[in-house]
Amino acid sequence: MFDRGYLNLGRWRGAPIRVHWSMPLGAVLFSGMRLAPAFWVGFFLLVLAHEVGHAVLISRFGHRVRSIDVTGFGGLCRWSGIASDYQRAVIAWGGVLAQGLLLVATLSVLLMVGAPTHRVGAELALVFVRTNLIVIGLNLLPFPPLDGAHAWTLFSHLWARWQGRQLLQRLRRPRHRPLATGRARAGRKRADRATTDPAAGPPGKNGACHPESQAEIADFLRQIGEEAGRARKADRSERDR
Repeated sequence: MFDRGYLNLGRWRGAPIRVHWSMPLGAVLFSGMRLAPAFWVGFFLLVLAHEVGHAVLISRFGHRVRSIDVTGFGGLCRWSGIASDYQRAVIAWGGVLAQGLLLVATLSVLLMVGAPTHRVGAELALVFVRTNLIVIGLNLLPFPPLDGAHAWTLFSHLWARWQGRQLLQRLRRPRHRPLATGRARAGRKRADRATTDPAAGPPGKNGACHPESQAEIADFLRQIGEEAGRARKADRSERDR
């Protein structure tokens, strides 16, 4: 049904933007069979935004967008490329995300300027808010060919990726050394202090000796040597006599 009957409106990054002959029929049905040209234009822009949202993510993953088609019963973004299940799930959310941005922008304008007083503004606000929410709900139903058939699988893919990262971090984490005995830990601490403290000397029985302590010990030993020398001289003098 949607293989023929298109009118080319322009191009998006080289891909043709086409509108199907059924577009006016769908716009009239969604407007409640009313004569509302502004609503019809807004409905066309809503469907176009949805398909462009798909196209943006398709291009971001490095695939080729072949055409963006707007029909009266939705749209179709035709593309080619080898995509993983994860990429297909992300691409399926593209249309809803684009509609969500349009919804947020419309509500922001309404909050700033108030409710529209002109009929054209009121019709556009109607299609960008109420009809937008209806189309989002329909697209997220988990049945093919709706986007929800692939979109909801994204969460299982994200969970699997998170588990894979956790496992990879465990494998990369260095193994801990076995706990040493108390004597070995004390010896290692003394060795670490001796190597990290530039002012520390060789470790003694109770720890490292500071330079001041070494000088005092040297003076004390020198005094003992001098006293011993004097004592030996005195003994020799006594023997000579």
